[in-house]
Order: sequence, then structure tokens, then C-alpha cells
Amino acid sequence: VVDLGAGIGKVVSAAVLLYGASQGVGVELSPSRFKEGCDALSTLARWSERLPASNSGSTIISSNDIFADSAWEDASMRHAIVAFRSTLSSPVKLELRKGDVAEAKLSEATRVIVFATCFPAHVMSLLQRRMASELPVGARVLIAG
Repeated sequence: VVDLGAGIGKVVSAAVLLYGASQGVGVELSPSRFKEGCDALSTLARWSERLPASNSGSTIISSNDIFADSAWEDASMRHAIVAFRSTLSSPVKLELRKGDVAEAKLSEATRVIVFATCFPAHVMSLLQRRMASELPVGARVLIAG
């Protein structure tokens, strides 16, 4: 899954962590949203590393902390993370990249998500042309906004 204009990465994270995508890449240009998303992924990855390996050997890989480390000390939070990790059926990869959506790599994407509420018409036109020429046959695209 590729999320163009990913913000803090909620949609691409949900695609991977809740809906079974094996990998997800969010592309975001805004430095503040990118940093906030990377901080959250970093915390999730750090918590995941503290857990014993699950039966499936699942791991979460991050590119780059909304929650303080003190939250890890909360037993209910620890329990929730352990329970969540045990639901992953295979290793997953989740990544945020800082960059322009007009230059994002699309050639290997099987799913592309674009919430286009902030994109000007010329950017959407460019993305549509690129997706039509670069996405593999059978790729699915969701454009909202």
C-alpha cells in the first residue's frame, strides 16, 4: 500500500496493522506531519522490540514518539501491545518517507490511497497520469476528496 499525502501515517498504518497489508509506505511533504508520524512509528517499533517474539515471528519495521517511554510501564498498555502483536500473521513493514507525492515510487504498488482534499488540480492530474502509466496491471487506487 502506498499512501500519497500520508500526513502522520494513520491510514497506511491501519492498512498494514489492521487490514492485512504486508507492507505500507506513506509519503508526506510536510515536515511537522512527517516528524509526528515517524515519532509514533518509532515508539511502536521500540515497544515491539521489547516484546517476546510472537508465535508467528512478526515484527514491525519503522523508518524512524507520541507516547513517552513511561507509558510502557502501564501494564494495560503492555498487555494491549502483546495482544496486538500476536494477531499479526506474518512480518510486516511500515514506513514513512518525507517527499513530494509527485515523485513517489509507484511501480511496485498494488494499492494506492490518495486523500486529495489538499492537492491542487494540476497535482491530481499529474498523479493520475503517473498512476495510469506506472502502476502494475491489477493495482487498485482509492482517491477521495
